[in-house]
Amino acid sequence: EEAARGMGGSNLQGIGAALNVVDGQLQVSTLVAGGAAAKYGKLRVGDQIISVAQGENGEAVDVREMKLNDAVKLIRGVAGSVVRLGVISSDSNQPAFHNITRAKIEFQEVIASGLVLEESKKANGSPYKVGVIKIPSIYMDVEGAREGKADYKSCTRDVAKILKEFRDQQVDVVLLDLRDIFSGQLSETLNLTGLFIDIGPIVQVKTAEGRVQHHDDIAKGMDWKGPLVLLTNKFSGGTSEILIGAIQDYGRGLVLGDETTTG
Repeated sequence: EEAARGMGGSNLQGIGAALNVVDGQLQVSTLVAGGAAAKYGKLRVGDQIISVAQGENGEAVDVREMKLNDAVKLIRGVAGSVVRLGVISSDSNQPAFHNITRAKIEFQEVIASGLVLEESKKANGSPYKVGVIKIPSIYMDVEGAREGKADYKSCTRDVAKILKEFRDQQVDVVLLDLRDIFSGQLSETLNLTGLFIDIGPIVQVKTAEGRVQHHDDIAKGMDWKGPLVLLTNKFSGGTSEILIGAIQDYGRGLVLGDETTTG
């Protein structure tokens, strides 16, 4: 549920799952590594949430016709408290009930990681090096940034370090895995996008009153200028789609995966 709210602090409180509305139904789109739901082990991506209750014996509230943000408010809560979810799994039509104890997720449990794969061969016989980056979300420690901490957790900063390692290893192409990525801070998304484009507009936000705000990359230069591939699926959404759209707009890379993303 953190996906609908964004990562607003040095840690998260809840069940550690990103939710999305698919065909009018509230579904689990991502389980955050190290989160309560992932450790619980019985909730799966694609499961439909039909009800939410507070505590093991609380009254169940039907969330099937509820707005996403309203359902998120019911699921979130104080670390250590129990939320009971009514769930129809992706492989069954029978509802089941899961008691999950909410918990905090420390950022060190959910950081970007990279590896280099060697595939096929070039004309000179040496292999192509593919640098793969997997991120759990477009995360940012907002409180740490506000406090001026020099080492506050930042997805952009972590990805930039990986890209430097890739450059040192002379990789031929970078593949950024955005499958199941929904959550993230807008400012962090802009910074992350800026690693792959030079300067220019990234996204516009229009308010309910009709005001349009432009968000641009103002930092010159790119941390990765070479070939780029974005790997997506139908659960790629939210802020990740801003990154995907900008890469397409600037012709900076290929987007591979499902026919559509969430949006």
